Amino acid sequence: MGSIVFNKVDASVDEQVVASPSEITREVSEKEGADSKSERQEKVFSGINKASKFLDVFALSWVTPLLMMAAGDSPKRNLPLLGQRLVVPIVAILTFLAAWAVLAPQVKTSLGPSVEAARVLTEQKTASSCCLGHD
Repeated sequence: MGSIVFNKVDASVDEQVVASPSEITREVSEKEGADSKSERQEKVFSGINKASKFLDVFALSWVTPLLMMAAGDSPKRNLPLLGQRLVVPIVAILTFLAAWAVLAPQVKTSLGPSVEAARVLTEQKTASSCCLGHD
């Protein structure tokens, strides 16, 4: 009876030994897959950082955080950059246009009233249609 128990223990040890190489191989392949994925992601981030220099030249620095998020980087890190590079300038421009629209009619000069934003837009449309031959 003791030998039967011993045989059962040996059988279970053999099963573990047979199963172990495949498990080790699976673990190694998963680590290699994770390593290659992280290497690819690092290459993508490196390319985005290189492109960022050119985007900055053309005032498109707000595209960089969008590309980084699309490549899998953390939105927590990129959303503040996006706000700083896109939202702040848009708010500043809209604030300027609103102040111009409100304050321009109140300015009186020796040449007459100051030009309002709406009038500038109308004149620009008229000039472009006149010069380009559009009606």
